[in-house]
Amino acid sequence: MSKKKILVIDDFEPLLEEVTDLLTFEGFKTFSAKDGTEGIQMALQCKPDLIICDIEMPKMNGFEVYKTFEKIPALNSTPFIFLTARAQAEDFKSGLKLGADDYITKPLEMDYLLASVLKRLGKIERIENKYRKEFQILLHNPLIGIFIYKANQFFLINDKFRDIIGYSKKELNNLKLSEIIISDSEILLRKLKSVSDNIYDSFQVKISIIKKNKKAVIIEL
Repeated sequence: MSKKKILVIDDFEPLLEEVTDLLTFEGFKTFSAKDGTEGIQMALQCKPDLIICDIEMPKMNGFEVYKTFEKIPALNSTPFIFLTARAQAEDFKSGLKLGADDYITKPLEMDYLLASVLKRLGKIERIENKYRKEFQILLHNPLIGIFIYKANQFFLINDKFRDIIGYSKKELNNLKLSEIIISDSEILLRKLKSVSDNIYDSFQVKISIIKKNKKAVIIEL
């Protein structure tokens, strides 16, 4: 199993180093950023499994960082923990009201921070396992055709989709998309790319596909 990735954003370098050292020692793959702007850029590059972020920082504070991540589909469900020297009840409420998963005050108790990290990652893992099981049930549903198109290749097709189109996955990957799709394949590819680039979560469209027997069938994506 690959290491979970954690991004730590804090402008106070000694604490940033202490937290990343702790998490690295505990077996996580850590990334660090010294301000909010750098943190957003780093998150887009490394796609972390969890984010720990200070609130009071130059350029962009932690609340602004969180609101920015909310607008990015690839990051808006990533567990988010605030770190702050603000210990007032109103500050605590403000952080959680935004939707953050935890709000930890400084000076940090490293055991508490680690416990919070493990709890949040454990919850995400349980959710992922649930969706993984649901996808497997859907994949083997004899009434629904499923394919995954990734990096200009049919990454996966289930038995029902194979029955519909008549081609094996290997045969499909030896064909150009324009050879099997009557609809505008360029528009379809742009829509597929918009999902893979996390611009949109999903799209819906009807297309005509040429089966192996040269007959056309309309399918809905």
